[in-house]
Amino acid sequence: MSHITTASFEHEAPAFVGAELDRLYGTRYSSLRHFRVAGTAAAASTYVARTDGAVTTVFLYARRRGVVRVLNEGIRVEAGVAADFAADIFHRYPTVSAIHWHCVDTSAPVPGYPSQRLACAEDTVLPLPASAALYLASLGASTRANLKSRVNKLKREFPTFVFGVAERADVDPADVRHIIHLSRLRMQGKGKTSTIDAAEEERIVQAVAECGYVTTVHIGGQLCAGVVLYRHGSNFSARVLAHAPAYDRHRLGFVCAFLSISACAATPGSALFYFGWGRYDYKQHLGGRRRELATLVIYRSRWHALLQAPLAWSVRLGGLAFRWRHRALELQEWWRAWRQRRRPADRSLA
Repeated sequence: MSHITTASFEHEAPAFVGAELDRLYGTRYSSLRHFRVAGTAAAASTYVARTDGAVTTVFLYARRRGVVRVLNEGIRVEAGVAADFAADIFHRYPTVSAIHWHCVDTSAPVPGYPSQRLACAEDTVLPLPASAALYLASLGASTRANLKSRVNKLKREFPTFVFGVAERADVDPADVRHIIHLSRLRMQGKGKTSTIDAAEEERIVQAVAECGYVTTVHIGGQLCAGVVLYRHGSNFSARVLAHAPAYDRHRLGFVCAFLSISACAATPGSALFYFGWGRYDYKQHLGGRRRELATLVIYRSRWHALLQAPLAWSVRLGGLAFRWRHRALELQEWWRAWRQRRRPADRSLA
């Protein structure tokens, strides 16, 4: 029988926690660096569970007004793990009424406790095959043919086409800044404003030095496309993808994304590629799978659920709002697909 032990470090994240978070979860939103940048790590406490001496769970959390808020996001939380954590927290803190996770991949119900689980977001994830060749083979036939055609055409038209990969200290910060600049140009072309301001640009450059994995496409010695990724453990998370507008007709951004994922697949020990938030067709074409994330709340008892009625209602309303947005997006996708099916007939009639 396995021997399970737990420990809680009050207002502290021990030195070993950063590496364990990357090993266990491998996602940007559950990394110690992210918590530090967000300013939540300093006051957070840490829960650690071990099975036969090996660390199996690490949650950073904060207490406020009778609620423990778990800081880890984007991770898989098994119902049994959530129940074990709840038992420990409710025993440790008699005044805590509820435990709250946000944006986690989890199932319901949690055994032994009243709980809420409502969808609140979605992202796109790709389980990486063991090699670039296997990744290409995993894509649909039309996507494979399209990519091979576009890559060959780019290399024919631009003999100086060079794809490169650099990690951490080997990345030129000027390349990162230029990719961000290209992203801003793309946003401007769509009449939008980039969410990456000067302060966030500096944070990205610093993050790349610590955990970055950056791919670039140079043509004629000029950086024309690139992807900024973060690498946590065995997983990769996309942060910025951009290409020069002059190469729109070549779908250079799509090609660069494919080459980047191929490079990740070729990296020994790689497991997952996180495309991030937002619905874009290219993510599905490149093998991504949509993943629903949820808000999970565990209550000490039904009486404590009544005491935390504002929290319960906010979770419920958040779930309803997500469902409305989700249905609106599905309607838009259906309409777009219907119009695409109609276009060949419209052209033939014309």
